[in-house]
Amino acid sequence: MLNWAQFFTIDWMIQWYSAIHILQGIPFYEQTTQIINGRTIWNANHLPFFFYSLAVWMGIFGTSHIIARGYMYLWIIAIQLVALVITKPQDSKHVLMVEALVLLNPFVALVVLLGLFDLVVMTFLLLTFYLVTENRPVAGGIMMYLAIFTKTFPLLLVIPLVVYQLRQEQYRSAIIFLITSLGLFISSYLLFYLQYGHTFLERTLLFQLYRDDVNTSIWYGLFGYNTMHFLPILQIVMFVLVTIVVLIYPLRTEIDLYGISGFILIIFHLMLRTSYPHYTTWSSVLMIPVFFHLYKTKRFDYLSPMLAGIVFNFAGFASCFYFCFDDPAVPSWFLTSQTLVHFVGNLIVLIYLIKFGIMKLDPLPFRQQLEDSNLSIIFGDHH
Repeated sequence: MLNWAQFFTIDWMIQWYSAIHILQGIPFYEQTTQIINGRTIWNANHLPFFFYSLAVWMGIFGTSHIIARGYMYLWIIAIQLVALVITKPQDSKHVLMVEALVLLNPFVALVVLLGLFDLVVMTFLLLTFYLVTENRPVAGGIMMYLAIFTKTFPLLLVIPLVVYQLRQEQYRSAIIFLITSLGLFISSYLLFYLQYGHTFLERTLLFQLYRDDVNTSIWYGLFGYNTMHFLPILQIVMFVLVTIVVLIYPLRTEIDLYGISGFILIIFHLMLRTSYPHYTTWSSVLMIPVFFHLYKTKRFDYLSPMLAGIVFNFAGFASCFYFCFDDPAVPSWFLTSQTLVHFVGNLIVLIYLIKFGIMKLDPLPFRQQLEDSNLSIIFGDHH
């Protein structure tokens, strides 16, 4: 007889039980691994914002799976609304295009299916970018803090956001944004560290650095656990690439900011020792304004390959679901092939994103470009 718990992914079960235990008075970082209905429910090794917010939702509306998953679906609505605010579509056709870029994104469907909370952090990130480009540094800093305190990877994007503000000569705004976002994050991190000590450090940072679970990183697929020896080299290469791009890239317009940030996230994804396909959600959602811009300006020679790369990336994942990682019957060559498909899909998007960055954009504000339906992108021509 099938156990009811088998119908839910382990990722969702971990989050659901963590929230229930918080409601029972067990602090998040004092929860331990348990065997429930025959399944091992591990500790969640993440920063706490999402888990406590889920606990608040469940405390108000109920603790059933349906009620709890309703909280996740709210973030789909939220990210659609934010995408519409950023792109400002002018008619119903454009609204449908923005909606399609969200709802037809296979990785958005993936995180919803698995019950992952990547859409939460991406909603905060899109809000951060919108508020920074609107020169509202305090609100933008608060959104960035919430993004970082959900998952740590948004820290990478503080650099292009600050550089963008400096290029716009918004020096005071850049300082306020830094103080707000990093100040809130560091103070909150210290408070939790003082409360939970090394346990907090291990479950929010050290675990991500030294985890050894089977995954779809190209480096793990090729070298297995020996990838740890390459980790410093990978991180140095990533840092050099990101630094060069941020310093050289013009960052004249908002579209430049979204493009360079997508580049950084893809590079980060490719250089990770432990990586999973749903990480592609980060770059594919953050670059919705880029995709919409290419659609509006009819640059399908860029848009089509980038979207195809995302689908190709997803196809590599769809060939073997998460449970295959822990199935000893799955041959190693199959998983290695999957990591190669995953890597190539990301690489396709990256190559065309680089070409898009090299392309000389008219230095008009991004929103003005969107409002001008007759605008064409001209290589090397400035007005």
